[in-house]
Amino acid sequence: MLRSLADDRIRVRTAGSTPAFRINPEVARLFDERGLGVAVELHKPLTEGVVRASDYVMGCGDACPVLPGRRYRDWDVPDPPGQPDDIVTGIIDDIANRVTNLVEAITTRR
Repeated sequence: MLRSLADDRIRVRTAGSTPAFRINPEVARLFDERGLGVAVELHKPLTEGVVRASDYVMGCGDACPVLPGRRYRDWDVPDPPGQPDDIVTGIIDDIANRVTNLVEAITTRR
C-alpha cells in the first residue's frame, strides 16, 4: 500500500518478523477493489541489515532490531483474515489513511 500511495517519493522495502508465504487472497481482493493492488512480494525475514538500511520501520513490535536513528511505527490494527468484507474494508481504509498521513509527514520532512 505504501508503494502504491507514495509513488516514487519513498523507497519501500518489505520484510516481516514472521513473514507469511502470501497475502490472504480475500484480503488481497479487497485491496485490489480499492485500487490498492497488493504487489506480489517475496516473503523475506526482517533482519538487522534491513532495519539498518531504513529510515522508518513499520509494524514489527518487539521483533524489530532497535537501532539508533530509525523511526519506528507500530500501529494497532486488527488482523483481517476471517473477518467479513465490510470489516476488512474498514481496516483497509484505516490503514490507507494512516499511510497517507505518513507519506505526507515523510515527504514534508525532506
